[in-house]
Order: sequence, then structure tokens, then C-alpha cells
Amino acid sequence: MIGVVEIPLTASTCEPAKTAAQQPRRPAGLRQFVVGRENRLLLAAVASCFPAVVDPANFDVQAPAHATLPFAPAAGDSAAADQGAAADQPGAARPYSPLVLIGAPGTGKSHFALGMARYWRQTRPEDLITCATGADFARELNDAIETRTLDAWRARYRSSALLVLDEVHQLASRGAAQVELLHTLDALAARDAMVIVTSRLGIAQITNLLPALESRLVAGLSIPLSLPGLDARRRLVERLAAERGTTIEPEALSLLAERFEASVPELFGALMFLETSSLLDGGIIRLEHARRYIHDRGGRRMPTLRGIAAQTAKHFSISPADLKSASRRRAAVQARGVAMHLARQLTGISLQRIGDYFGGRDHTTVLHACRRIEQLLADSAELRRDVEQLITALTNA
Repeated sequence: MIGVVEIPLTASTCEPAKTAAQQPRRPAGLRQFVVGRENRLLLAAVASCFPAVVDPANFDVQAPAHATLPFAPAAGDSAAADQGAAADQPGAARPYSPLVLIGAPGTGKSHFALGMARYWRQTRPEDLITCATGADFARELNDAIETRTLDAWRARYRSSALLVLDEVHQLASRGAAQVELLHTLDALAARDAMVIVTSRLGIAQITNLLPALESRLVAGLSIPLSLPGLDARRRLVERLAAERGTTIEPEALSLLAERFEASVPELFGALMFLETSSLLDGGIIRLEHARRYIHDRGGRRMPTLRGIAAQTAKHFSISPADLKSASRRRAAVQARGVAMHLARQLTGISLQRIGDYFGGRDHTTVLHACRRIEQLLADSAELRRDVEQLITALTNA
């Protein structure tokens, strides 16, 4: 049996890196995808589709009985090495394509999918890689039709070496976009291109999905992702604390991992709250901080976007409508950024859904706003107090 395995990732392909000078304290995010026993099937899929990333010889990873997988070879096995290297080259047959990752918000499916896109881009920079959400795909299709650039738009998607389609369930009831995706998948399959799809619902559970599209999506490998188990939670907290430069006592870390069964974003939010509340105690997260947090947090639900918006607007003495407006007043911009930051830290909701809620903004705008708030938190004690008070109010609601 495997213990905890880390699949190395870097920042999302859609998220530009920041220098240390730009950002004194790192945001909540990891350069690894942490896999515990509860998600061990993912290792077999990665070892098959990306043999240079995971070598199953190091873990107890079993392939499905019906499949012969081009796993990364052991050192010295030159024939196997040639086979493994060939499997990781452009044009090689992809045994699991599309690779469909299914899980609730916070299981890390988008983090993993975009991390694999980053790996592909770094190792094969000549390849065309396309990443989009289901909503992006439908919106781009409409734009291409209106601007009479449909052929160019189709060519970009259908000539990709790797397509990552995040949150495919967003295409429910969007018939034209589903037809385009169907033909795109056929074109990519004919070229042995790789497709990674994520969804919070099982493919058969997505309402109003064309039968032909459903058939294409289930023809690959569907992997359900679970929330992290105990060992994975422990590793996640360790890694996140190290990424942020936060000191946490071993006893506090163990208690948080054992007693706080949560999604990855909720773990991030817990660490951020404890980090802020420990500032008056030397900046070290101690056992008593973790005990108090778990006691206060027990039985309470994850904040909603509506609740975050209402609480943030009230705190900054503006209206919730201001958070969704196009206003560039300083007070509105900062409050909106704080609300987006809290939504990212305290919920498992995607950047695109956060942007949709706050006035139809795209995910890159949300990301920029969150990073701006992270910078301000590093420099402003007043803003840190504001955010701490909001976190307390939201997590105790």
C-alpha cells in the first residue's frame, strides 16, 4: 500500500509567477499534488499518461487489469526505457484520453490538471497546449461566430497536443458548445492528442448532455477524487506552512490534521486564520491556537459567496451591489478584492465562479485581485485586522 505521494507540479499555466520581492509571503497554494491512499488510482493514470512524472516502481501502484501501461522503467532497463520514453513523446498513443477527473470543489482536480499542462509545456515547449473552462469554451465559440473567426478558433483547439477542459459540467444545456466539443474530441483522438477534463459531477450525472458527447467522455478513464485523508492532510498542512514560511508546532499540526476533516481550500483557510491569530503570540501556531480553532469551527458550514459578500460589504460600509459593480472607487476596489480573497481562501469555489458572482469578471481578474490583497496583507496591519475579523465572523456564522 502507498503512503503519501507527491506529484510535482508548478504554478498553473494561467497564473504567472511572482518574484520574492513582489510577494514577501506566498499565497495559499502548493507546487505538489498530494496523493493519499484515498486517491491512489490517480497515480496509475499519471504513470500511464505522464511516465516521467511518476515511477510506479517507487510505489504500490497497480494498473487496471485490462490495460497495459507504459510505466516509467527501472534504471538500467534500456528496452523498457525506450518504451517509457516513447510513451511520453508527442504523437504517442494515449491509453487514457480523455482523462476525466471527478470530484467536489476542493479536491484539487483543477490544480492537478493545470499542473500537468504546465509540465507538458515545460518539457515540450513546441507543442500547442490549450486550457479553458467549460464556460470559456462556450463563450469563445459565441465570440468566434460573431466575429466570423470560427475556422481559426476550431483550428486552435483541434490542433492542440494537450487540451485541458476544466469544469465540463458548465456546458450543461449549451447544445452548440457541446456539438463543437464533440467534434473537437474526435479530431484530437484522431491525432492521438491528450485530453484532460474535470467535472464536479459524474459524466452521466450532467443534465442535458448530448449522448454522443457523453459517450466520448466516458471512453477514456474517469477517476473520482476524494477529499484528503489523514495522512494527506498532515502532508498538506506541512507543505503549505513551509510554502508560506509559517511556523507551526508539531502538536498543533497533528491536531489540525486529525480533527479537521476538510477540503484542501478549507485547510488553507484554517492555516491562514491560525497564522493571523498567532501574530500576537510570536507568529508561531501553537497547540492552543489549533484547539481553539477546531472548537470554534466544529459543526459550522463553509461560508457561501453570498455570505462573504454581505459580511465584507457590511465591514467596509459599502453595499453588496458595489462589490459586483464596475466602480473603481478605492474603497470598492479594496473591499471587492478582500471578498474575492476570502472566497478563494475559505471555499472550494473556482476562480471563474468567484468572478461570475462578483460582476461577471474573468478568472484572471480574480487572481490579480487576490494577489494584490496578499501583498497588502504583508504590509498593512490594519488590513490584516480587517481580514482576521471577517474570517472570525464568517467561520463562526
